[in-house]
Amino acid sequence: MHEYSAKEQRGWYMYDWANSAFYTTVITVLLGPYLTDIAKNGADPAGHALMYTPNPFAPGSSVSHWDTLEFPNQLMEPFINADLTHEVTPSQDMTFPLLQDIGW
Repeated sequence: MHEYSAKEQRGWYMYDWANSAFYTTVITVLLGPYLTDIAKNGADPAGHALMYTPNPFAPGSSVSHWDTLEFPNQLMEPFINADLTHEVTPSQDMTFPLLQDIGW
């Protein structure tokens, strides 16, 4: 096995550190606004979650579920999504407060 000199090792350490800082900065600057926009898609300008209101009216789903644009996906959306968790409380899901609001 090849033995690396201390100078080579320090060079690789610095390369790895610089690459990590660059990667973190790029991800934060480019991906942050994108994820923020996705999260805001399922809300009105005041930040209130939107209800599912398709046209035409869908009996059993219209105005009784969250909009499908919510992120992350919510249990009370009209369709089951593969990425749902077992968490039904904020900040992951709004199901529990919704049920409390309607008297459950």
